[in-house]
Amino acid sequence: MKKETTNTKAILILLIPVFLLFIVRALMELNVIIRAKNAENYYKALIAKDYEKAYNHVFLWDTNPKEKSKNYTSEEGQRIYVDRLKKLEMEQNYRILKAKVTVSRYGAGEPLYGATLEVQVNGKIINVGESLEFVKGNKLWISNSRDANWLLRDGRMGLGDG
Repeated sequence: MKKETTNTKAILILLIPVFLLFIVRALMELNVIIRAKNAENYYKALIAKDYEKAYNHVFLWDTNPKEKSKNYTSEEGQRIYVDRLKKLEMEQNYRILKAKVTVSRYGAGEPLYGATLEVQVNGKIINVGESLEFVKGNKLWISNSRDANWLLRDGRMGLGDG
């Protein structure tokens, strides 16, 4: 009887780390899903021209995209962001028509987020790709894009329009 108890304890001791590893992995995957959904909601808001809603998904920053803006309140940042996009829409007939968010991995590494966009600029439709990152609170930061106007919609402040 004592041997059965010892075997049961040994099995439990082996299963607990496996179970904990499973939980950690599931939580990491949940974060990937949350980030991808955040990016999708950002682009859906831009497509719908709901710039206030799009602003809620971007990270507000000045010179370092990993540090929150110290020069602008959230309200000031939103006003600047929305005004920029409205101006871009008026002056260049700029509009995002379609967007597809992608998540890929190289091996077991960190997920890489991207987006493929169909953008209209002055009546011309172009397809562009963007690299996406997430910072503090899973806020979106567009780290690179083929869209010439991406700097006006990535949450960057201090471009002289405040």
